[in-house]
Amino acid sequence: MTVFLVMIFGTLELARLMYVINTVQEVTRQAARDAAMTDFTNADALAAVKTRALFGYAALPLAPNLTTAQLRIDYLSMKGDGTVADLTAKPASLQANARECAHDPYGGTCVRAVRARICRTEAGTCDPLMFDPITGLIPGLSVIPIPISTTVVKAESLGFRPCTFPCN
Repeated sequence: MTVFLVMIFGTLELARLMYVINTVQEVTRQAARDAAMTDFTNADALAAVKTRALFGYAALPLAPNLTTAQLRIDYLSMKGDGTVADLTAKPASLQANARECAHDPYGGTCVRAVRARICRTEAGTCDPLMFDPITGLIPGLSVIPIPISTTVVKAESLGFRPCTFPCN
């Protein structure tokens, strides 16, 4: 009977691991898509993007260690050869970004892409999040890294509406 229960709970843990691996891809896809149309200067709007990407939760129900703090949203510039790079300086406003992009579309201060990814910490290098088993019946599950899921999309409106008051 004990072996049977271990097999049942082990199967549930492995199924949950597969759920988490698949869900992090959907979370980053949703976050990047939403952030591409959201004002990057508005901290409340970005917090709402992260919450919506986690299906309306502060942490995923079946992955409590995956919270809005682990979801990183980065704004990127584009080089002349089409590769994306980190911004050299973030524009102060949406209007400043529009001016920078009109002046030099391949400059380091023109937001051209949005990247969303799941990392263990909020800042620094992006290390993979570790799987957090519920039962602990299968040894070694807690050392399995959840693959870093990264989604990069083209920056769309970024919440910019031309000539909204005040029009600069």
